[in-house]
Amino acid sequence: MMQVTGNKIDRSIKSLSILIDRDGLSFYDGISETAWSYPLRTETEEWKESLFTLLADTSVNVRCYDRILAVLNTTRFTMIPETLFDPDKGEFYLRTTGVPFDTGRDILIVSHFGAIVFLWAVEADLVDFLTGKFGEVVFMHPLLGALSLPQERLSDQTIELFVQLFSGTMAVTLHRNGTLLLADLYRVDSPLDPVFYLDRITTDYEIRKSSDIIVAGVFSEEMEDCLVRYFPEIRFIRGIGYLNVFGNSVRSDDKETSGSI
Repeated sequence: MMQVTGNKIDRSIKSLSILIDRDGLSFYDGISETAWSYPLRTETEEWKESLFTLLADTSVNVRCYDRILAVLNTTRFTMIPETLFDPDKGEFYLRTTGVPFDTGRDILIVSHFGAIVFLWAVEADLVDFLTGKFGEVVFMHPLLGALSLPQERLSDQTIELFVQLFSGTMAVTLHRNGTLLLADLYRVDSPLDPVFYLDRITTDYEIRKSSDIIVAGVFSEEMEDCLVRYFPEIRFIRGIGYLNVFGNSVRSDDKETSGSI
């Protein structure tokens, strides 16, 4: 089974975004521009059962929204240039890049974004549960959120290294002169992990100014301190959580600030 999603996010649509993560659920209401979360602390083997219980107890009036958007934080994905993409070889692309896929248990989701095709695997019972609970659901990958952040929120410089931090992962996109050079999702297990990845990326792509790095999302004070220590001029976009890029336009009172020691 395969689901195909489009390459455009219409921000005029009244949407409810639901981030499904190992740590729990986070909701973002695109109408009121408010967010709330429900923690989920269980052992790995109990995670899905606890998630389903939490979702079952969640009360949402779906008639208030034009769209329910499920954002699944998963590393089970790969990317293919659209010019090379063959829709009949989706499972092959995943397996050849080391992404496990079980035909009997997983659903292949194909997301188009510009010249890139995202392929990612989602467990079928999770998809069935969400559609049974909320009706029609659009599935998105967190990395697409980093790509779809409104360009006016980014710098007007020729280099734009954007980092969106999630629970346990970080999405990174790099543009230079309007050309996308990098789009990837990295695993984050400690406050120093973002520093390690950014140090490697800035070296590989010869980014010499830490002011070219923009960070949004969810990050602890310790992680922020680590980033500022190694990248003194790094900039943080305040008020943008990891779901805002999927909702309506960001409020005008959100602030962008630079880090300092």
